[in-house]
Amino acid sequence: MTILKKTRNKLLVLSIASVLVIGGTTYMTYAASRGVSSNITTIDKSNGINPTVEYTLIDNSKVTEEYKTQMRTKLSMQKGITPEQIDKQLSDLVASLTPSSKDISVQQAAVYGANSIKKTFAAELKGFTAYAIFHKASNSSSGFCWDIQFKSPELIESEKNAASQGKRCAGKYYIATVDSVKGTMLDTSFGEDLASNDNGNLSDPAWIDAAKKCVSTYISKDVTITNAKVVNKGADVGVTVVCKLSNGSAYGVRLVGKDKLPAFSSFFPHGYDGTLDKMTPADIAKGKG
Repeated sequence: MTILKKTRNKLLVLSIASVLVIGGTTYMTYAASRGVSSNITTIDKSNGINPTVEYTLIDNSKVTEEYKTQMRTKLSMQKGITPEQIDKQLSDLVASLTPSSKDISVQQAAVYGANSIKKTFAAELKGFTAYAIFHKASNSSSGFCWDIQFKSPELIESEKNAASQGKRCAGKYYIATVDSVKGTMLDTSFGEDLASNDNGNLSDPAWIDAAKKCVSTYISKDVTITNAKVVNKGADVGVTVVCKLSNGSAYGVRLVGKDKLPAFSSFFPHGYDGTLDKMTPADIAKGKG
């Protein structure tokens, strides 16, 4: 199942990363702002899928002294904790956020992520900015992963004013989660803030037709849609449709508005696992589906 929120260990939640939701767009960020931006063009010769990828990469796996100070302060607020326990927990925390020599580089993880996103969602990432974090992952055989979120220029620009002006964010983002040692893909998802309160007739068969049309742009000509059904719907969140494919995989697509446009898509390489059926409007509002 390729959706960011699935079974993954969220790294002690409060002390590692916070999920910020601005206008329905979810993205991972560390409590302290950090990361060095580098404009790069990366070439992955091991994969024939769009071998040249150009984007801005920001590595947020760097643990700064400022961040350590903030985490030490938070840990010290725990009742009864000793200085030795604080040192141990902080050390473990930093280790869980820091790639080792056995892990692939952030640049290589971004390449794998970009290639997978291009293949899975027929995406164009030129001009995007990729934000990378490293952390533990329960669905990774190595125990750790890289999360790479690719944000469109429009999304980044809208985020600058969203908080201060109380506006919703607008723009596309893609998320890829890569096993830190093997470089294999664990998760891929796509989102765009297209929230609408005008979703009309939620039982209209046109929702399924729109989902099929969307998924058909993602798949190759030798793969077909064998079944499509509505698994979730709501007046404020639109309609979620799962399309099963002839190769055993599936896509889940949430559509919104009069034009029934895709606001979120997720890929299930081993077949649909039922996750989207359980999504509540609150989950969707937090960018989880």
